[in-house]
Amino acid sequence: MHKIAIIGAGASGLTSAVAALDEGIVPTLFEMSFRVGGVWGPDDRKPSDQGSAWPGMKVNISRHTGTFSNFNWPTDTADFPTTQEVYDYLSNYTKHFNLLPYIRFGCRVIEVLEQDGKWLIRWQENKTTLKEELFDSLIIATSKFTNPYIPKFKGLDQLQDNMLHSSKYKSAKEFVNKRVLILGGSLSGTSLAEEVAKITEVTHLLRKERWVIKRYRSSDPQNDGPVLPRDLLKTYASSQKPMSREEQYQFMLQHCSEQNEVPEWHMSPNSPVGFVVADDYFKEVRCGKLKPICGEVDYFLNSSVVLKDGRTLEFDVVIFCTGYERDLSFLPEHLRLPPTSLLYEDTFSLATHRLAYIGMYPGARGAVFPLVELQARYACGVFSGRLKLPPIETMKEEAAHTSKDRDELEFSTALAEKLGITPNLNSYNWGLRHMLLNGAYTPARFRLEGLHSNPKAALKSIEETALYRHTLLKAHDKVPSLVSLCLFQLNKQKKEEKQGMETFSLSNTL
Repeated sequence: MHKIAIIGAGASGLTSAVAALDEGIVPTLFEMSFRVGGVWGPDDRKPSDQGSAWPGMKVNISRHTGTFSNFNWPTDTADFPTTQEVYDYLSNYTKHFNLLPYIRFGCRVIEVLEQDGKWLIRWQENKTTLKEELFDSLIIATSKFTNPYIPKFKGLDQLQDNMLHSSKYKSAKEFVNKRVLILGGSLSGTSLAEEVAKITEVTHLLRKERWVIKRYRSSDPQNDGPVLPRDLLKTYASSQKPMSREEQYQFMLQHCSEQNEVPEWHMSPNSPVGFVVADDYFKEVRCGKLKPICGEVDYFLNSSVVLKDGRTLEFDVVIFCTGYERDLSFLPEHLRLPPTSLLYEDTFSLATHRLAYIGMYPGARGAVFPLVELQARYACGVFSGRLKLPPIETMKEEAAHTSKDRDELEFSTALAEKLGITPNLNSYNWGLRHMLLNGAYTPARFRLEGLHSNPKAALKSIEETALYRHTLLKAHDKVPSLVSLCLFQLNKQKKEEKQGMETFSLSNTL
C-alpha cells in the first residue's frame, strides 16, 4: 500500500488528496488548523500566525474558470465569489470526495527527513503530543501565503498599535474617521485601498505603477460591446497568438481607459506588463477619497512616513499589504526552495525523488484551483508509477528554460500534455470543437478524455458556461452566429441521445 503525506489542507492539499485516491494511493493530510480551506477559512479555527483572506474579499477570477474540473460551483453563486463562498466551496468539495477521514487537524509538521528512500514525518498534535510516521511520497501544499511579511523599516517600533498586516484586516468600518495609509501596490493593496476609501480617507503608497483592470471587461470597448467576466473572454485560440509589447500596451489601454487620467498610475509602452484587479479604484480617486502616491519608504516617524525623495505622509493607521513568506522550515535546508531553486514543471523537486510542491509556482497565473489540480494529478500519476519522469538531466535542462512568466493557459496545457488529457480537437463534432477553441477556457476540458475522465459531466459543464457566456453576448448585434449554432448542435445531440437515435459519443463527427 503506497502512502503519501500531504502537508496542508487548503485547495492544493485537498485536490492532491483526490488525485492520490484516484491513483490508488492512501493520503494523509496534515493540517495545523482545525478546518480545511487554507487562507480561505475562518480565523477562529486557525493559528494566529497563519495568513488569511479578509471576509469581504471577492476573488479576481470568476467561478466559471476558477473551479476544479470535477466539481462545479453552485449555480446560484455570484460570478466572483466572496471569501465565505470560497470556503463553503472547498468544504463541500471535501465532503463530496469524502476527504475528512484522511485529514489530521491540529497537527503541525515540525520536521521532515529522508530515510531509506521514504519520508519520515514528525508532527506535533494539539500542541503537545509528538508523533512520527513513514510515508512513500510527499507533497508540500502549504501555499505561498503562510507567514505575513512586513519589511523591517526603520521606525516601525514607533507605530505601536497603529499598524497591521492585511492578513489581520476585517472590515473598513474599523477605520471610520481615520487617515489610513495602505502600503503596497499589488492585488491586496489595490483591493483594500478601494474598499477602505468607501469609508474614510486613504493614501495608497506604491513603488511602481501597474495596470488596473476590472473584473468585468467589454468584449468590444471601442463599440460599447457587452460586458463579461474578463476570464470568459480569454480563449485557447486567442492564447496561441502572442502579442508584441506595443500590442499589449494598446490592448490594456483600451480596457483600462481610466488608467492614464491619474498621473501616479500613468502607463507607457515601456511600463511593466503586470496588472492588479479593482472595480472602483479610479472612481474613489476621482471622488478625492483615495490618493495614490508612487514612492519608497525611507523610515517611519511617529504617525508619519518619510519617503526616499523627502516627502512626508501623515496617517493614523497603516495597513501593510506587503505579501507573505512561505514557511518550509520543517524541510531539510536544501529543499526549502530558495529564490534560485528550480522545479521540473514548477512541481517536482530536482534534488530528491517522490517529492512535489503544489501551488508553489512563481507569480500570479490566473485561476489557482485548476492549476493546482493539474499539478496534483501529474504528481500522483508519477508517484503511483503510472507516469514516468524524464531523466534528471532532461528535467534540469527543461526547468532551466521554463519561463517564469508563462500564463495559466500555457502552464495548464503543458501539464495536460504530460497527463495525456489534452482534448483531441479533431475527434469532436464541430460544435464542441469550436467551443474548446473559441469559448471560455473552462477546466472541464481536462475531463473529456484520458484516465479519470468524465465526458458527460465535462460536456455539461462546458455547455453551461457557453450558455451563460452566450446569454451575456446575445443582446449585442455583433454576437458571433457560430455561438448559437454550436449550442444548437449540442442540444440536437442531447435530444438524439435521449430519444435513443444514436449512442452518446464525444468523438461523433458531422
